[in-house]
Amino acid sequence: MTDLLARLKNVVRNGDSWTARCPAHDDQRNSLSIHHRDGRWLLKCHAGCGFEEITAALGTSAADFFDDKLHGGRGALLPPTTRATAQHSLRPPRPD
Repeated sequence: MTDLLARLKNVVRNGDSWTARCPAHDDQRNSLSIHHRDGRWLLKCHAGCGFEEITAALGTSAADFFDDKLHGGRGALLPPTTRATAQHSLRPPRPD
């Protein structure tokens, strides 16, 4: 999501990250921290807004915060080359 910073107000660079006004609440000072690491945009509102609230206020989805050159900058929740899964196992643990 290359236009993330353009969607936010009062963006200030802070080393390798940024701060901005959180779009999910009436922010009077920068409370949103933004980091771009390992192909992901990471957001944290220090006033307590959740990620879902922030993405809704920006009109984006969680998938938009992952880099994926194959899809023009729009990634998936799990990269297709990973063997990791976000699913919970329904099977009981195996005995040792």
